[in-house]
Amino acid sequence: TVNIIGSGSVAKSPNQATYTYGQVVTLTATPIFGWRFDHWTGAITGTTNPSSLTMYGNRVVNAYFYQNINIINLTVGWNLVSLPLEQSSTAIGTVLSSISGSYNSVMYFSTTDTVDPWKSYRPGGTTNDLTAIDHKMAVWIRATVACTLTVYGNRPASTSITLYAGWNFVGYPTQDTTRLVSTAFAGTGYDIVEGYQAASPYIKVLVAGDKVLPGNGYWVHVPATTVWTINW
Repeated sequence: TVNIIGSGSVAKSPNQATYTYGQVVTLTATPIFGWRFDHWTGAITGTTNPSSLTMYGNRVVNAYFYQNINIINLTVGWNLVSLPLEQSSTAIGTVLSSISGSYNSVMYFSTTDTVDPWKSYRPGGTTNDLTAIDHKMAVWIRATVACTLTVYGNRPASTSITLYAGWNFVGYPTQDTTRLVSTAFAGTGYDIVEGYQAASPYIKVLVAGDKVLPGNGYWVHVPATTVWTINW
């Protein structure tokens, strides 16, 4: 018997109603989008997936799945943020549904649009040219009240972001890992990294020993086009 705690499924191999004494059964846990397999209890313990057990009688296994969630606290005014998780839908209204009614403007800088790089979204607006947000992007959100942006989604195993010569407006797509600027951007050839500060002009030049934080957005300047890979 396999009990599911959370949202996911467990496949048995071989998949039979009954087993012979001494037969080995392999269990493979698969989470649904936005969830992760965490651990087993019962006849199997630990986090190894897939995992096997030998049948010496009736066995009960519990599979635990946890939802991936990230909390980003927004203050009144402009906030520079990013999504540390991949979204099932990148539609801006869906991504920001947890703060609906608590913000009035979202801004994004598109490095590849040399004619009109600033894209914007205003709830109820008719001229919005920013319609989607993904985990590679940084965005400015202007909150009208202090609120909490709740982000659900998949933990990216690896993300590659093209950094074009000049300024790039990028996210930091990892949920748990805080790194120093010098470590996080190692190999990109960056010469300037800017992050968020609470007071106007809301931008702070970061030095090598400053930290890069999940949920924050960053301006990164590189002298030549390169690829930044985040796989931690």
